[in-house]
Amino acid sequence: MPEVRQSSFALLGDLTKATFQHVRPFIGDFMPILGQNLNPEFISVCNNATWAIGEISIKMGQEMKPFIQLVLTQLVQIINRPNTPKTLLENTGARRCETFATTKRRTRHSAACAQ
Repeated sequence: MPEVRQSSFALLGDLTKATFQHVRPFIGDFMPILGQNLNPEFISVCNNATWAIGEISIKMGQEMKPFIQLVLTQLVQIINRPNTPKTLLENTGARRCETFATTKRRTRHSAACAQ
């Protein structure tokens, strides 16, 4: 049921932010499920799964490496898909990377102009 998965992934993201010590022991169980739900046909489910993955990644840092292959292909497909909603792109981090690249270019340009 998409509505249940959508709510479950939102709750998982919130729990990760608030009480990661309770979520951490179960990351190995959650990540395959999150990866299986990176389907943009169910936009709300996909959006919340992507957001939960992001929150887990922030908390896990380098310890996230074993789980990258579970989600990377789907996230790249979402980023490259035409007409992907802005909120979903933001949750994949694509918008942040784009903003970073633009800011970096502007900063280099400004520094060069200042000389």
